[in-house]
Amino acid sequence: MSDEEILEKLRKLPVQKKIQIEKIIEDALTSIREKPLKRQAGFAKGLIKILPGFDDPIEGMEDYYK
Repeated sequence: MSDEEILEKLRKLPVQKKIQIEKIIEDALTSIREKPLKRQAGFAKGLIKILPGFDDPIEGMEDYYK
């Protein structure tokens, strides 16, 4: 449903219903703002794999390993 469709439906509502819907929207926006993302240990477990030879020296970069 597009924003325009929602606005059209809102225009048809009586004032008292619009006030109720405004409160619902404000509550929804407040709950979104109040919930910071919490980090969770192990969330990416199994998603990252280090292939064999990952730390092997890179050919041509020997001068930088000293």
